[in-house]
Amino acid sequence: MKRLTTVLFVIASLILLAPIPARADMKGKCGKNLQWVLDDDGKLTITGSGRMDDFSKSSQPWRAALVRSVEFPEGLTYIGNNALNGAKIGTANLPSTVTGIGKSAFANCKKMTTAVLPYGLTSIGESAFSNCEALVKVQIPSSVKTIGSRAFADCKLIASIGIPFNVEAIGKDVFDGCNSLTKLTSLPDYITTANCKTYGIAYSAVSNYDRTGNSGSTMATGEIANSFSNKAKEKKTVEAGVKYGESDIDKKIPVRPVTSTRTFAFIFANENYDIMPDVPFATNDGKSFAAYCHSTLGLPENNINVYYNATLGNMRAAVKYMKQIDEAFKGDISFIIYYAGHGAPDEKTSEPYLVPTDAYAIDATACYPLDALYKELGELNAKSVKVFMDACFSGVDRGNDMIAQGGRLVATVPKKAGVTGNVLVISATSNDQAAWHYPEQGHGLFTYCLIKKLQETQGDVSMGELNDYLVEQVPQISIVHNHVTQTPTSQSSSKLGNSWRLWQMKQ
Repeated sequence: MKRLTTVLFVIASLILLAPIPARADMKGKCGKNLQWVLDDDGKLTITGSGRMDDFSKSSQPWRAALVRSVEFPEGLTYIGNNALNGAKIGTANLPSTVTGIGKSAFANCKKMTTAVLPYGLTSIGESAFSNCEALVKVQIPSSVKTIGSRAFADCKLIASIGIPFNVEAIGKDVFDGCNSLTKLTSLPDYITTANCKTYGIAYSAVSNYDRTGNSGSTMATGEIANSFSNKAKEKKTVEAGVKYGESDIDKKIPVRPVTSTRTFAFIFANENYDIMPDVPFATNDGKSFAAYCHSTLGLPENNINVYYNATLGNMRAAVKYMKQIDEAFKGDISFIIYYAGHGAPDEKTSEPYLVPTDAYAIDATACYPLDALYKELGELNAKSVKVFMDACFSGVDRGNDMIAQGGRLVATVPKKAGVTGNVLVISATSNDQAAWHYPEQGHGLFTYCLIKKLQETQGDVSMGELNDYLVEQVPQISIVHNHVTQTPTSQSSSKLGNSWRLWQMKQ
């Protein structure tokens, strides 16, 4: 018996000491058009597009306990039930195409500290992030309509999380055990002190919330990013300005024949924001510019596309339509693009973005990257693309107040977006300035001067002459009326050089 024991001990020792062969990558399918690979380092890479399958905790095609990081593809639309239940990931960075998160999809991810949820997400499933005990940072996008029961139960969420006003349904015990959730920056009307415990929200968090976007007197100045809505935000008082049609540029608009049948205008006038501060007079700007495009520059009404209070979806659809027009006319056209609204830089990268009215933060999931827009415009075959930007990208609005971003206020010098192709951009400011309004005329200052020159010349003006006029007039009016400097700038591709100065506004 003793001899047998000795033999078994030797065999066991040899097994333990023997080198363990490397495990081949595990791989397979996890949806109709989705594939996955899990490597030896625990990195799960999912490729393809569409909806992920649902699983039980024991039927995942990969072993979640082996997963230490995950990479999701753009094109993924749904994270399946129990997909990463029990994974050891530190961050869940969901692509912009995801609209739904399944039941217990990220439950028991005890090392997860951050979940990046994209704008466009509409549903968060039951227990989706439950028992993620290290999860401290989540921002629920304003696009979310439903949140399942216990979705964030037993997480370590801090007070900066907000529940968007337009969430239609929240399940029982959504925030049960979230003991650090003592302050709220936004809250649907149906959550009250009488029913808040049903959702696992502390009574004090709701009782201190005053329904105007402020979380009681203890709310820090910077914690206002997700605390406004169309129905329940405090409107900033703006100096009294004239109504549309009363400005001198809105009277006696020169009328010319409709001859510019191959010029197309895309006009974005973003005044009323869901979360960010509003942009005074942007609607007036859009109306006036559209009127001049038709009456003075001779564009047919069907060639003028106006987007008031454009969402991110509106803006992306508009650019897609530009490409379709460009293709249909085989490039034998010109574009005029006008934007009045917020621009802002990403706080960390300083990348500049156009801010749609439904943006909940300044980042690539909620806003339109300026680099991406200029790249898409540069790829058009059009003979000319004239872009007018009555926006600044320093992080301040038309009143020189800083735009709220991700729970704090930011102002920074943004990176300069590159311009290619047959594109000319004339912007309202230099990098570190604000684009001011002109209350006495009921317009943005840059827009007023732009249209004033069209009025004076009846549209017969070269881009060089127009640019020189703006560079002279905007700073003069700004220093007198606003007591600050605002200097327009122009930007074109190296391909164009200075040839753009000979372009005619009316083509």
